[in-house]
Amino acid sequence: MPTYITPLANGLAYVFYEPKGIDCGCDQIDSVAGAIKATHPDFRYQPFAGPQKLSNGGRIQWVSGHPGEAPAYASTDFIIARDGRIATVYLFFDELR
Repeated sequence: MPTYITPLANGLAYVFYEPKGIDCGCDQIDSVAGAIKATHPDFRYQPFAGPQKLSNGGRIQWVSGHPGEAPAYASTDFIIARDGRIATVYLFFDELR
């Protein structure tokens, strides 16, 4: 499952921080994203608030679960950009209420 992250022009590595560890580089991030998606192939990921941007940072809040059912989990992803491209992603799982 591609993450649609393209390499930075200056060659800096991408970093993805998530609860189970730190992943670096597009190939490793794509591998982790694919492994996560493979555990729930029928889950759908839906933003529940519009993305927000502030300077070189941004965030998106989303939920995931079986279509037509209550979400199984929620997340807020924080993004840091360099030269107009995503450089770092911080994934935080949120409590469903």
